[in-house]
Amino acid sequence: MSNVNLSYSFLAFNNWPVLEQTLNSAKNLKHTQGSPQWVIVDNSLPQFQDFMTEKIEEWVCRNIDITKCPVSHILNEQNTGEGGGMNQCFDACTGKYILFFQDDWGWVVDYNFIDFGIEILDK
Repeated sequence: MSNVNLSYSFLAFNNWPVLEQTLNSAKNLKHTQGSPQWVIVDNSLPQFQDFMTEKIEEWVCRNIDITKCPVSHILNEQNTGEGGGMNQCFDACTGKYILFFQDDWGWVVDYNFIDFGIEILDK
C-alpha cells in the first residue's frame, strides 16, 4: 500500500485505557486523505507486553479495516524511550504526511485540521 498519503503514528507505554482513548480519538478524526496507515510502537515493560499486545490487536480487529488501512504493531523488548520510539514510528511510516500521537492524547475536534495542515504544508 505504497499510495498511503497519511500515516498515524502512536507511541505506547504500559497504559492501555489511555492508549485506547487516543486510538478512538484518531479513528474519529475528519479528513479527506483516504485511509491512513496506523503504526503503533509499544515501549511497554515486559510484564505488560502480553496484555498490551492482546488489547492492541483486539482494538485493531474491531475498529480498522486492514484491507484498506495498513497496520503495524512494533513491540520493543525494552523501552527505547520517547526519542527512540518516535524514530521507530517515523521509520515504519510510509505516508507522505505523518501525524504523531502520544499514548495519552485524546481530544474531540469538530473541524478538519488534518486537511488544513496538509494544505499549509503543500504551499
